[in-house]
Amino acid sequence: MTEESNSRLTCLSLAYRNETAPEILTEMARTEKDDEDICCAIAGNINTPVDTLKYLVGWRATQDDGDDPYVKVSREVINNPTLPISVLEELLDCYINTGWFDLLSEFSQLSRLNVKMIEKLIEKSYPVFWLIDHHIVQDSPELLDKIVHFSWEKSIHLKVLNNNLVSISTIEYLARSPESAVRNAVIAHPNVSRKALDIVLFMQGKLGTPISVLKQLVGDKRSDIVYLLTLYPGTTAEILESIVNLPYFNNFVERYKYRLDSKDVIKNIIQHPNISSNLLKRLMIISHEIYPPGDYTRIITSDLIRKKLSAISKLSSDRLENLSPITKNEDLRYSQSNLYQPTPEDEIPF
Repeated sequence: MTEESNSRLTCLSLAYRNETAPEILTEMARTEKDDEDICCAIAGNINTPVDTLKYLVGWRATQDDGDDPYVKVSREVINNPTLPISVLEELLDCYINTGWFDLLSEFSQLSRLNVKMIEKLIEKSYPVFWLIDHHIVQDSPELLDKIVHFSWEKSIHLKVLNNNLVSISTIEYLARSPESAVRNAVIAHPNVSRKALDIVLFMQGKLGTPISVLKQLVGDKRSDIVYLLTLYPGTTAEILESIVNLPYFNNFVERYKYRLDSKDVIKNIIQHPNISSNLLKRLMIISHEIYPPGDYTRIITSDLIRKKLSAISKLSSDRLENLSPITKNEDLRYSQSNLYQPTPEDEIPF
Protein backbone atom coordinates (compact mmCIF):
# COMPACT_ATOMS: atom_id res chain seq x y z
CA MET A 1 0.00 0.00 0.00
CA THR A 2 1.42 3.41 -0.96
CA GLU A 3 2.11 6.20 1.47
CA GLU A 4 -0.60 8.24 -0.24
CA SER A 5 -3.16 5.46 0.33
CA ASN A 6 -2.15 5.18 3.98
CA SER A 7 -2.52 8.92 4.38
CA ARG A 8 -6.02 8.87 2.86
CA LEU A 9 -7.12 5.95 5.05
CA THR A 10 -5.84 7.82 8.10
CA CYS A 11 -7.82 10.91 7.09
CA LEU A 12 -10.95 8.82 6.56
CA SER A 13 -10.52 7.19 9.96
CA LEU A 14 -10.11 10.56 11.65
CA ALA A 15 -13.04 12.01 9.76
CA TYR A 16 -15.36 9.24 10.93
CA ARG A 17 -14.26 9.23 14.58
CA ASN A 18 -16.41 11.39 16.84
CA GLU A 19 -13.43 11.70 19.17
CA THR A 20 -11.44 13.63 16.58
CA ALA A 21 -10.73 17.18 17.72
CA PRO A 22 -12.88 19.85 16.03
CA GLU A 23 -9.83 21.79 14.86
CA ILE A 24 -8.48 18.71 13.05
CA LEU A 25 -11.82 18.16 11.31
CA THR A 26 -11.84 21.82 10.26
CA GLU A 27 -8.32 21.59 8.85
CA MET A 28 -9.13 18.38 6.94
CA ALA A 29 -12.25 19.97 5.47
CA ARG A 30 -9.95 22.59 3.96
CA THR A 31 -7.07 20.36 2.85
CA GLU A 32 -9.21 17.43 1.64
CA LYS A 33 -11.99 19.48 0.04
CA ASP A 34 -11.69 17.57 -3.25
CA ASP A 35 -12.13 14.14 -1.63
CA GLU A 36 -15.88 13.54 -1.49
CA ASP A 37 -15.66 10.52 0.84
CA ILE A 38 -13.59 12.37 3.43
CA CYS A 39 -15.84 15.44 3.21
CA CYS A 40 -18.93 13.25 3.67
CA ALA A 41 -17.40 11.71 6.80
CA ILE A 42 -16.54 15.13 8.21
CA ALA A 43 -20.03 16.43 7.34
CA GLY A 44 -21.65 13.61 9.32
CA ASN A 45 -19.34 13.88 12.33
CA ILE A 46 -21.11 15.27 15.41
CA ASN A 47 -17.82 16.87 16.50
CA THR A 48 -17.51 19.01 13.37
CA PRO A 49 -17.93 22.75 14.17
CA VAL A 50 -20.95 24.53 12.72
CA ASP A 51 -18.81 26.92 10.67
CA THR A 52 -17.08 23.94 9.08
CA LEU A 53 -20.43 22.32 8.27
CA LYS A 54 -21.51 25.57 6.62
CA TYR A 55 -18.26 25.55 4.64
CA LEU A 56 -18.89 22.02 3.40
CA VAL A 57 -22.54 22.37 2.49
CA GLY A 58 -23.66 23.11 -1.05
CA TRP A 59 -24.36 26.83 -0.76
CA ARG A 60 -22.86 27.09 -4.20
CA ALA A 61 -26.19 25.68 -5.52
CA THR A 62 -27.10 29.23 -6.55
CA GLN A 63 -24.38 29.12 -9.21
CA ASP A 64 -23.86 25.43 -9.96
CA ASP A 65 -26.12 22.93 -11.67
CA GLY A 66 -27.82 19.84 -10.27
CA ASP A 67 -24.74 17.70 -10.90
CA ASP A 68 -22.73 19.48 -8.24
CA PRO A 69 -20.55 16.83 -6.48
CA TYR A 70 -21.41 18.40 -3.13
CA VAL A 71 -24.92 16.93 -3.15
CA LYS A 72 -23.72 13.92 -1.13
CA VAL A 73 -21.73 16.09 1.25
CA SER A 74 -24.66 18.46 1.72
CA ARG A 75 -26.93 15.50 2.44
CA GLU A 76 -24.62 14.51 5.32
CA VAL A 77 -24.56 18.06 6.65
CA ILE A 78 -28.36 18.31 6.58
CA ASN A 79 -28.62 15.08 8.58
CA ASN A 80 -25.99 16.10 11.14
CA PRO A 81 -27.93 16.44 14.43
CA THR A 82 -25.63 19.25 15.64
CA LEU A 83 -26.54 21.58 12.77
CA PRO A 84 -28.63 24.43 14.25
CA ILE A 85 -32.23 24.76 13.10
CA SER A 86 -31.49 28.33 11.98
CA VAL A 87 -28.90 27.03 9.51
CA LEU A 88 -31.31 24.35 8.31
CA GLU A 89 -33.89 27.07 7.63
CA GLU A 90 -31.33 29.06 5.62
CA LEU A 91 -30.41 25.97 3.62
CA LEU A 92 -34.04 25.20 2.91
CA ASP A 93 -34.61 28.69 1.52
CA CYS A 94 -31.49 28.33 -0.63
CA TYR A 95 -32.60 24.99 -2.08
CA ILE A 96 -36.19 26.12 -2.66
CA ASN A 97 -34.94 29.18 -4.55
CA THR A 98 -32.71 27.03 -6.75
CA GLY A 99 -35.05 24.03 -7.03
CA TRP A 100 -32.44 21.55 -5.84
CA PHE A 101 -34.81 18.60 -5.76
CA ASP A 102 -32.38 15.97 -4.38
CA LEU A 103 -31.70 17.99 -1.25
CA LEU A 104 -35.31 19.11 -0.84
CA SER A 105 -36.28 15.44 -0.83
CA GLU A 106 -33.71 14.95 1.91
CA PHE A 107 -35.24 17.82 3.88
CA SER A 108 -38.68 16.25 3.62
CA GLN A 109 -37.42 13.19 5.51
CA LEU A 110 -35.83 15.05 8.45
CA SER A 111 -37.34 14.35 11.85
CA ARG A 112 -36.03 17.76 13.02
CA LEU A 113 -38.29 19.76 10.72
CA ASN A 114 -40.33 22.49 12.37
CA VAL A 115 -43.75 23.80 11.31
CA LYS A 116 -42.28 26.73 9.39
CA MET A 117 -40.06 24.45 7.29
CA ILE A 118 -42.86 21.94 6.67
CA GLU A 119 -45.17 24.71 5.44
CA LYS A 120 -42.54 25.93 2.99
CA LEU A 121 -42.00 22.44 1.59
CA ILE A 122 -45.73 21.88 1.19
CA GLU A 123 -46.39 25.24 -0.45
CA LYS A 124 -43.60 24.70 -2.95
CA SER A 125 -45.13 21.29 -3.79
CA TYR A 126 -41.97 19.40 -2.92
CA PRO A 127 -42.17 15.72 -1.90
CA VAL A 128 -45.06 15.37 0.53
CA PHE A 129 -45.09 11.57 0.48
CA TRP A 130 -42.44 11.80 3.20
CA LEU A 131 -43.94 14.82 4.95
CA ILE A 132 -47.31 13.13 5.39
CA ASP A 133 -45.79 10.67 7.88
CA HIS A 134 -43.99 13.34 9.90
CA HIS A 135 -45.19 13.40 13.51
CA ILE A 136 -45.82 17.17 13.39
CA VAL A 137 -48.00 16.78 10.29
CA GLN A 138 -49.89 13.82 11.72
CA ASP A 139 -50.76 15.87 14.82
CA SER A 140 -51.77 19.02 12.94
CA PRO A 141 -55.18 19.36 11.20
CA GLU A 142 -53.92 22.61 9.65
CA LEU A 143 -50.89 20.97 8.01
CA LEU A 144 -52.98 18.01 6.86
CA ASP A 145 -55.30 20.50 5.18
CA LYS A 146 -52.38 22.28 3.52
CA ILE A 147 -51.07 19.00 2.16
CA VAL A 148 -54.33 18.03 0.45
CA HIS A 149 -54.58 21.47 -1.15
CA PHE A 150 -51.05 21.27 -2.56
CA SER A 151 -51.01 17.60 -3.56
CA TRP A 152 -53.07 15.68 -6.11
CA GLU A 153 -51.74 12.25 -5.20
CA LYS A 154 -54.37 9.68 -4.28
CA SER A 155 -52.05 7.89 -1.84
CA ILE A 156 -51.52 11.15 0.08
CA HIS A 157 -55.24 11.88 0.24
CA LEU A 158 -55.98 8.38 1.51
CA LYS A 159 -53.34 8.75 4.23
CA VAL A 160 -54.89 12.04 5.31
CA LEU A 161 -58.32 10.42 5.53
CA ASN A 162 -56.82 7.67 7.67
CA ASN A 163 -56.18 10.29 10.36
CA ASN A 164 -59.03 10.95 12.80
CA LEU A 165 -57.67 14.46 13.51
CA VAL A 166 -58.39 15.68 9.99
CA SER A 167 -60.80 18.63 9.98
CA ILE A 168 -64.35 18.51 8.64
CA SER A 169 -63.51 21.16 6.02
CA THR A 170 -60.62 19.00 4.75
CA ILE A 171 -62.93 15.98 4.50
CA GLU A 172 -65.42 18.10 2.54
CA TYR A 173 -62.63 19.22 0.20
CA LEU A 174 -61.58 15.61 -0.42
CA ALA A 175 -65.20 14.64 -1.06
CA ARG A 176 -64.73 16.46 -4.40
CA SER A 177 -62.01 14.07 -5.51
CA PRO A 178 -62.42 12.61 -9.02
CA GLU A 179 -61.24 9.25 -7.63
CA SER A 180 -63.81 6.90 -6.15
CA ALA A 181 -61.32 5.36 -3.70
CA VAL A 182 -60.84 8.77 -2.04
CA ARG A 183 -64.58 9.47 -1.95
CA ASN A 184 -65.22 6.04 -0.43
CA ALA A 185 -62.66 6.84 2.26
CA VAL A 186 -64.52 10.11 2.89
CA ILE A 187 -67.85 8.37 3.54
CA ALA A 188 -66.09 5.90 5.86
CA HIS A 189 -64.45 8.61 7.96
CA PRO A 190 -65.91 8.90 11.50
CA ASN A 191 -66.09 12.71 11.24
CA VAL A 192 -67.77 12.90 7.85
CA SER A 193 -70.41 15.64 7.60
CA ARG A 194 -73.75 15.66 5.81
CA LYS A 195 -72.33 18.28 3.45
CA ALA A 196 -69.43 15.95 2.53
CA LEU A 197 -71.90 13.17 1.77
CA ASP A 198 -73.94 15.51 -0.43
CA ILE A 199 -70.77 16.42 -2.33
CA VAL A 200 -69.93 12.72 -2.81
CA LEU A 201 -73.40 12.15 -4.24
CA PHE A 202 -72.95 15.19 -6.50
CA MET A 203 -69.68 13.71 -7.79
CA GLN A 204 -71.64 10.56 -8.64
CA GLY A 205 -74.21 12.59 -10.57
CA LYS A 206 -77.05 11.78 -8.18
CA LEU A 207 -79.76 14.40 -7.83
CA GLY A 208 -80.68 16.12 -4.59
CA THR A 209 -77.50 18.02 -3.68
CA PRO A 210 -78.68 21.21 -1.92
CA ILE A 211 -78.41 24.41 -3.96
CA SER A 212 -76.39 25.98 -1.14
CA VAL A 213 -73.73 23.27 -1.56
CA LEU A 214 -73.69 23.65 -5.35
CA LYS A 215 -73.12 27.40 -4.95
CA GLN A 216 -70.08 26.74 -2.75
CA LEU A 217 -68.66 24.33 -5.32
CA VAL A 218 -68.60 27.12 -7.92
CA GLY A 219 -65.66 28.65 -6.08
CA ASP A 220 -63.55 25.49 -6.46
CA LYS A 221 -60.81 26.26 -8.97
CA ARG A 222 -60.37 22.64 -9.99
CA SER A 223 -61.67 22.49 -13.55
CA ASP A 224 -63.23 19.05 -12.97
CA ILE A 225 -65.64 20.55 -10.43
CA VAL A 226 -66.74 23.34 -12.77
CA TYR A 227 -67.08 20.82 -15.58
CA LEU A 228 -69.31 18.57 -13.48
CA LEU A 229 -71.44 21.53 -12.39
CA THR A 230 -72.15 22.32 -16.03
CA LEU A 231 -73.38 18.75 -16.54
CA TYR A 232 -75.30 18.35 -13.27
CA PRO A 233 -79.08 18.48 -13.94
CA GLY A 234 -79.76 20.25 -10.63
CA THR A 235 -77.48 23.20 -11.39
CA THR A 236 -79.66 26.32 -11.47
CA ALA A 237 -79.62 29.22 -13.91
CA GLU A 238 -78.12 31.40 -11.17
CA ILE A 239 -75.22 28.97 -10.66
CA LEU A 240 -74.57 28.71 -14.40
CA GLU A 241 -74.39 32.51 -14.48
CA SER A 242 -71.95 32.44 -11.55
CA ILE A 243 -69.66 30.04 -13.42
CA VAL A 244 -69.52 32.32 -16.46
CA ASN A 245 -68.76 35.28 -14.17
CA LEU A 246 -65.81 33.53 -12.51
CA PRO A 247 -62.55 35.53 -12.81
CA TYR A 248 -60.85 32.53 -14.39
CA PHE A 249 -63.70 31.61 -16.76
CA ASN A 250 -61.89 33.17 -19.71
CA ASN A 251 -59.12 30.62 -19.11
CA PHE A 252 -61.57 27.96 -20.29
CA VAL A 253 -61.93 29.92 -23.54
CA GLU A 254 -58.16 30.16 -23.99
CA ARG A 255 -57.62 26.48 -23.19
CA TYR A 256 -60.29 25.55 -25.70
CA LYS A 257 -58.72 27.73 -28.40
CA TYR A 258 -55.39 25.99 -28.01
CA ARG A 259 -56.94 22.57 -27.32
CA LEU A 260 -55.35 22.49 -23.87
CA ASP A 261 -58.61 21.46 -22.22
CA SER A 262 -60.78 18.70 -23.66
CA LYS A 263 -63.73 19.55 -21.38
CA ASP A 264 -66.13 21.69 -23.40
CA VAL A 265 -67.45 23.80 -20.55
CA ILE A 266 -69.09 26.42 -22.74
CA LYS A 267 -71.02 23.88 -24.78
CA ASN A 268 -72.18 22.17 -21.58
CA ILE A 269 -73.60 25.43 -20.27
CA ILE A 270 -75.24 26.29 -23.60
CA GLN A 271 -76.94 22.90 -23.71
CA HIS A 272 -77.89 22.86 -20.02
CA PRO A 273 -81.70 22.65 -19.53
CA ASN A 274 -81.65 25.40 -16.90
CA ILE A 275 -79.76 28.08 -18.82
CA SER A 276 -81.49 31.44 -19.02
CA SER A 277 -82.18 33.09 -22.37
CA ASN A 278 -79.94 36.06 -21.52
CA LEU A 279 -76.99 33.84 -20.63
CA LEU A 280 -77.57 31.74 -23.72
CA LYS A 281 -77.37 34.80 -25.98
CA ARG A 282 -74.19 35.92 -24.23
CA LEU A 283 -72.53 32.52 -24.65
CA MET A 284 -73.56 32.26 -28.28
CA ILE A 285 -71.36 35.29 -28.95
CA ILE A 286 -68.44 33.68 -27.12
CA SER A 287 -68.96 30.33 -28.81
CA HIS A 288 -69.04 32.00 -32.22
CA GLU A 289 -65.43 33.09 -31.55
CA ILE A 290 -64.08 29.70 -30.47
CA TYR A 291 -66.04 27.04 -32.37
CA PRO A 292 -65.43 26.11 -36.01
CA PRO A 293 -68.41 27.23 -38.19
CA GLY A 294 -69.83 23.70 -38.55
CA ASP A 295 -69.73 22.99 -34.81
CA TYR A 296 -71.19 26.40 -33.99
CA THR A 297 -74.11 25.83 -36.38
CA ARG A 298 -74.90 22.42 -34.86
CA ILE A 299 -74.93 23.91 -31.35
CA ILE A 300 -77.24 26.85 -32.04
CA THR A 301 -79.68 24.90 -34.23
CA SER A 302 -80.40 22.19 -31.66
CA ASP A 303 -84.00 21.85 -30.44
CA LEU A 304 -83.01 22.89 -26.94
CA ILE A 305 -81.37 26.12 -28.13
CA ARG A 306 -84.36 27.10 -30.26
CA LYS A 307 -86.63 26.50 -27.29
CA LYS A 308 -84.41 28.59 -25.06
CA LEU A 309 -84.27 31.49 -27.48
CA SER A 310 -88.04 31.57 -27.66
CA ALA A 311 -88.34 31.03 -23.90
CA ILE A 312 -90.83 28.21 -24.43
CA SER A 313 -89.72 25.92 -21.66
CA LYS A 314 -87.51 25.77 -18.59
CA LEU A 315 -87.04 22.92 -16.14
CA SER A 316 -86.82 23.93 -12.49
CA SER A 317 -84.55 22.31 -9.94
CA ASP A 318 -87.67 21.19 -8.01
CA ARG A 319 -88.97 19.27 -11.01
CA LEU A 320 -85.56 17.69 -11.53
CA GLU A 321 -85.36 16.54 -7.92
CA ASN A 322 -88.78 14.95 -8.22
CA LEU A 323 -87.44 12.73 -10.98
CA SER A 324 -85.48 10.78 -8.34
CA PRO A 325 -87.49 9.44 -5.37
CA ILE A 326 -84.31 8.47 -3.52
CA THR A 327 -83.50 12.17 -3.04
CA LYS A 328 -86.59 12.48 -0.83
CA ASN A 329 -85.76 9.50 1.38
CA GLU A 330 -82.80 10.33 3.61
CA ASP A 331 -82.40 6.76 4.88
CA LEU A 332 -81.92 5.62 1.30
CA ARG A 333 -79.99 8.67 0.12
CA TYR A 334 -77.30 8.46 2.82
CA SER A 335 -77.12 4.68 3.04
CA GLN A 336 -73.76 3.01 2.48
CA SER A 337 -75.13 1.15 -0.54
CA ASN A 338 -76.13 4.43 -2.21
CA LEU A 339 -72.96 6.31 -1.24
CA TYR A 340 -70.34 3.65 -1.91
CA GLN A 341 -69.07 3.62 -5.48
CA PRO A 342 -67.28 0.44 -6.64
CA THR A 343 -66.27 2.00 -9.97
CA PRO A 344 -62.86 2.09 -11.67
CA GLU A 345 -60.52 4.83 -10.47
CA ASP A 346 -60.25 8.16 -12.25
CA GLU A 347 -63.64 7.74 -13.88
CA ILE A 348 -65.92 10.76 -14.16
CA PRO A 349 -69.36 9.35 -13.24
CA PHE A 350 -71.51 11.52 -15.54
